[in-house]
Amino acid sequence: MTASPGIRVGVLISADDEILMERLRLDDRGDWDLPSLALMEGETLAEAVVRVMDVVCQIHEGVCGPFIGWQESFGVSAGPHWVYMVFRGVDLTTTGALAQEQATGDQLSESEAQPSPPPETRWVSAYELTDLRTRDGLVEFLSDQAIIDTVA
Repeated sequence: MTASPGIRVGVLISADDEILMERLRLDDRGDWDLPSLALMEGETLAEAVVRVMDVVCQIHEGVCGPFIGWQESFGVSAGPHWVYMVFRGVDLTTTGALAQEQATGDQLSESEAQPSPPPETRWVSAYELTDLRTRDGLVEFLSDQAIIDTVA
């Protein structure tokens, strides 16, 4: 009997035409992916999004935004079968900084408008994303969802 697929909750956090990415250390490849964690028993999807933002991204004031889509991943070398449920994550600290800039007209420094990502995460432009080694199917998924321009 084969095991049922696991559910991972992925979070898309974007700012200034860049996407926050997480470096996976599941194997020697070190692929990049959207920040994600496995759904815990009894946890809602919205709670999992907030947990990913807090634990992986170190964004302590975040909320779950709209559902973007789902994607299957079979892992490397017939590894685990995962179903990724991807949601937009809303960083309330960044949103607040941008609202402050719009309200006061004061230009915020880049570090105030876009917080520094924690280790093993980084901001990546859509152009740069196509050159990174990413989890299989991620770039195509982001393209299909109109998050990045269509890839050829």
